Amino acid sequence: MSHILISGGSRGIGGSVTLRFSVKGWNVTYLYVNEARITGDNILPVKCDVSDPEAVKKAVKKVNSGIEKTTLGDIGALAALKEKLEKGA
Repeated sequence: MSHILISGGSRGIGGSVTLRFSVKGWNVTYLYVNEARITGDNILPVKCDVSDPEAVKKAVKKVNSGIEKTTLGDIGALAALKEKLEKGA
């Protein structure tokens, strides 16, 4: 099963993307700042301010380290984070 990480995935376009991938059978981890609004068996919300490169690194590391991957698996796709990860690396 595929796994996607989405920034801003709790509302608006990001929320729609979260729901779309979830319905299609993907495991979805989404980053949020204020409120985790979407839940589900294959959805994991992670609090993270994507304007902070260190916070992004920590969130991705948390998901990939095994703390969170026991139910969702390794991240196989990234959405809306590529630029932040490259700048923060």
